[in-house]
Amino acid sequence: MGEVLNKGNICIAKTSPHGVFKAYFNQFERDFTLFLKSRSEEIVPRGGMVLTVMGSMRSDDPCFHWELLGRALNDMVLE
Repeated sequence: MGEVLNKGNICIAKTSPHGVFKAYFNQFERDFTLFLKSRSEEIVPRGGMVLTVMGSMRSDDPCFHWELLGRALNDMVLE
């Protein structure tokens, strides 16, 4: 079994080390690139796409929403 990098978290959190941020970013980049490529094949010429992206209400805390979701999911797992 590998080394635990993000112990106690199921997503990126303030306590996550840099390696976890990098791993999430790399995975997001691959997934989002594939998503956009796939959608581009479906859109009609001169068509458009609307993307809604959740972001932080506070610019100094980019993980705020993910931490709340992570805490909720952790609580559900513990129950």
